[in-house]
Amino acid sequence: MAKEKEILESYADLMEGEERVLPQTELREELLLAGISELEARGPGGFSLRRVAAACGVSCAAPYKHFASKEAFIAAILSYIHEKWDLLESHICTAFPKPGTARLAELCLADIRFWLGNPHFHTVHMMERKSTGGATRLGTRAEAELAALCAERGADHERCAYLLRSLVYGAILMLEDGTLENGASTFRMLRAAITDAIPKEKV
Repeated sequence: MAKEKEILESYADLMEGEERVLPQTELREELLLAGISELEARGPGGFSLRRVAAACGVSCAAPYKHFASKEAFIAAILSYIHEKWDLLESHICTAFPKPGTARLAELCLADIRFWLGNPHFHTVHMMERKSTGGATRLGTRAEAELAALCAERGADHERCAYLLRSLVYGAILMLEDGTLENGASTFRMLRAAITDAIPKEKV
């Protein structure tokens, strides 16, 4: 329970007018968040740095102090989301230092919680995964740990990956549309289902 509490606290930590004057680091993050909303609303093709600047109440030249081009800005948005996800994964790996079933289950649950808690990240993240052919993959560390466990335990990696991805993405959809209640009992059920889908150690 103590480890679960520590992990949940990590989620909480993440998860035209007159031009405003903000500290540069604060302005950069505000521009990135406005850029995420712009991508969610209009997609990469309709993305406008001018609208992003207007949403932040700064001049249309302000984004170029931080990003060389629209493409560089979108790349920075993806890096920003990856950094947030990597931070959460590192918290889980600190709480569960030994690779294995328990840690992989928590990484899968983190995938669910992260995208539920950051729906504005989710749209951009799915855009990227679709463009790279990995729209229904787990997080990088979870995929790597699953592959290692399957090899170690002699399990069919393709089958196990399909089961876990189905559980994770199915849970996200069902939690988003209200089919599943977003509560502790649901996540206990999901933890048990995910744990059952992870290949067992050889006896």
